[in-house]
Amino acid sequence: MDDEAARRFAGSVPRWPPFGDTSKFLQEMGSRGYKRYILSNVDNDLLEETIGNNGLEVDGFVTAEEVGSYKPRTDHWLEFLRRTGARKDEVLHVAQSVFHDIMPTQQLGIDSVWVNRYQEPLPADASPLIISDGLDSLATTLKLEES
Repeated sequence: MDDEAARRFAGSVPRWPPFGDTSKFLQEMGSRGYKRYILSNVDNDLLEETIGNNGLEVDGFVTAEEVGSYKPRTDHWLEFLRRTGARKDEVLHVAQSVFHDIMPTQQLGIDSVWVNRYQEPLPADASPLIISDGLDSLATTLKLEES
């Protein structure tokens, strides 16, 4: 990929639509008192534009640009914990990538939810707290656990 093609690709990221259940899930979790942070392997400007273009309700984010590394390294979560003052036992990380998200949270002792949209097999060494087929069903599961 040449430099121009790479710039066009990166510039297209903010126009990628989120999964259909993402906006509703973020809104519902916020209304139920959860803090919502995005931990992303992109630069600030791309994530800010993505959030704005899609009207995503979030309380903050941590990007690769800010921490100087990419997931699956644990710098995103360590920065999130530092920035928010949250304890590991207060965090539930929701993600689709076992490699980039579930394994690092497991390494850090942070509970995770694997959003397994494509019914992939769970790797033997992965142990998310919850496995969900989408964010709508996760919202229901969390609501049941709250009661």
